[in-house]
Amino acid sequence: MAAPSRRLLVPLVLLATALLLPTPADAQTPVSETQPRSTSAALDVNQIRMAVSAAGTFATDPETFEAGLEFPRGTGKTAVYTSGLWLGGNVGGSLRVTVAEYSDEFQPGAIVNGFPDDPTRPEYKVYKLGRRYLSTAERDSILADYNAGAVPHGAPVVSVLPSGELDIRGDQMLWHVYNDANPTTHIGRGGRTAPLGVEI
Repeated sequence: MAAPSRRLLVPLVLLATALLLPTPADAQTPVSETQPRSTSAALDVNQIRMAVSAAGTFATDPETFEAGLEFPRGTGKTAVYTSGLWLGGNVGGSLRVTVAEYSDEFQPGAIVNGFPDDPTRPEYKVYKLGRRYLSTAERDSILADYNAGAVPHGAPVVSVLPSGELDIRGDQMLWHVYNDANPTTHIGRGGRTAPLGVEI
């Protein structure tokens, strides 16, 4: 009686193991393999440090793919592993969604004439502005880069106040443009529909 039990146990263990392994349809492809490496920045003001990707995700470290929202900042303690914008809508009677989570269905850049622009263009990155800078030269260099690359794509115009501070809300500001218009990026488990055609 012991022999038949062992013969049944081995196939059951193999079946259970096979069911737990991801199938190609379920496997998540890392962003770095599906899209150009996005330029990211960190919101690191007060007690928070949060990574923000030009492709739509935030709170994921773009280099290590580990948790990217640290609180309190500098402690190594994290509060969020990954996050991102999820959008959904009805387009011509068809439900469409776009998600940013473990993989991005967005990509850096604007939509130009109804099509996604080249996401590798250097201006498609996360711009980071602080209210105060240690030197005028640093402030002016960062602001010039922002004015040349971000403002033409819809970023708000930022001016220098008489105090020398930048006219932004809060102590720090991040800005970038991204879109979901590339159908080849719609591979996320929560998405996998035709693009909505949105630019953020």
